[in-house]
Amino acid sequence: MLSDQEDLIYKYFPELVRRCDLKQIVKELSFYESSMKHAIVRMKDDGNRLHSNRCILFELLKMQITTWFDEFVQILRRQNLHELANKLYRTRSKHRGRVLIINNITFAYKRREGAEVDEDNQKVLFERMGFDVELHRDLQSFEMKDVTSEFASRVNYDICIFIIMSHGEKIKNQTVILGIDNIGVEEDFFIEQFNNKNCLSFKYKPKIMFFHVCRGDRLYTDMIICHPSIDGHKAHRDPIRGCWYMELVCKVFMENAYKTHVENMLKLADKYLSRRISETTRQTSVFHNIGFKTCFLHPGIYEE
Repeated sequence: MLSDQEDLIYKYFPELVRRCDLKQIVKELSFYESSMKHAIVRMKDDGNRLHSNRCILFELLKMQITTWFDEFVQILRRQNLHELANKLYRTRSKHRGRVLIINNITFAYKRREGAEVDEDNQKVLFERMGFDVELHRDLQSFEMKDVTSEFASRVNYDICIFIIMSHGEKIKNQTVILGIDNIGVEEDFFIEQFNNKNCLSFKYKPKIMFFHVCRGDRLYTDMIICHPSIDGHKAHRDPIRGCWYMELVCKVFMENAYKTHVENMLKLADKYLSRRISETTRQTSVFHNIGFKTCFLHPGIYEE
């Protein structure tokens, strides 16, 4: 087993023990009959599921078969344990990742001097890390759309990285990226190409996106803007307990503000939020960092 995979199992060990039926899961592993069955049979069945799960995980961690981790993650998905499976990203295959770089340099009215350097640095970086890099220069607006949509349909890669560098502007509170024809494409178009509906090949896989474009004058700094849900989606409000998001923000801040900075507390609140499911609602919070530095709230500490 690879060391980083082992680290992930240990990191989520308590959660796997608590939430999974590991006896059933291991029976679906391809090597169960040859390698795991006898170990399971030897285990004393005292009806304690948590104890059995711990023993099974330790048996798995001792296995010399390096492929079981990937099988294990896929079985978690089949059993609708998507939240757990999503924590265990598979990022060690030969098809490590694919990078799309769109670099618009030459415009009729202004050239983006130095953009070639950024492009070269990115290409060298990701190729040395084992990624396949697809590079496009000087695209018109419709070409940016076509290239992005086609790229999002690619399969058999662990990680997706999308980089677009161009001129941009802010129109009606929307970031717009310009093609060399000076026609803009809303940033949301590119993001939507990689959602779980449009980009099935990268569903449940990490997607990293960089938009290197101007967005108007720099009037806003030192802000972190938080929302309880993704734009266009509902936020759950319980008539008894209040809003899920604000309940969890208050809980996390109360318990962690003395030792944890604000951005990490927001991530922790979102982690708890992702575990809540109602009959009609599942929610993901978002926050936007605008030049916001590391900030501790330091409860109870006062300086003159």
